[in-house]
Amino acid sequence: MTVINAGSSWEVFFKYPKQALPQARRMAENLLEYVIKPLLPAMGGSCVLVSGYRDSVDVARLEAKGYHPAKNSDHFFGDIEPTAGAGDILPACGADRFFEWVKKNCDQAKGTITAPSGAVVRVGQVILEKNRTPWIHISNPRRLFWPNAATKPTLRMSMDNGKVYQAVV
Repeated sequence: MTVINAGSSWEVFFKYPKQALPQARRMAENLLEYVIKPLLPAMGGSCVLVSGYRDSVDVARLEAKGYHPAKNSDHFFGDIEPTAGAGDILPACGADRFFEWVKKNCDQAKGTITAPSGAVVRVGQVILEKNRTPWIHISNPRRLFWPNAATKPTLRMSMDNGKVYQAVV
């Protein structure tokens, strides 16, 4: 687990940053600079990155621990291994509190969140997930990297460790 703050760099998303392919690096850079960092003030100034990069070995490890990682997760989009299309984070203010703030500041039809600075942040998904404790899954907008990609609901929740996801309206 790594703390993300205003001084963090894209390398935090990878176990071995030098092995990140250029497309994976661009995904991590976008996720950090244009999605997470603008939202840090709403998170209480920082967040802890619980899971950034993913590869097939990580999926097997998570499944063995009883988690239910989706095969089509935003962590993977683009089928680049390892990649960081999404991150699982613990906002300093708490996942529940941050998600409530996001719901009030999100335009789901546009896939955007208005940051505390007033900047408009394009996101893929923001999901409140829970196993024993809650965390936030936050991702890049898919169409930023793949213009013809299908979109998913912007706000979702899973309170049963990833077995069932429900859209939030």
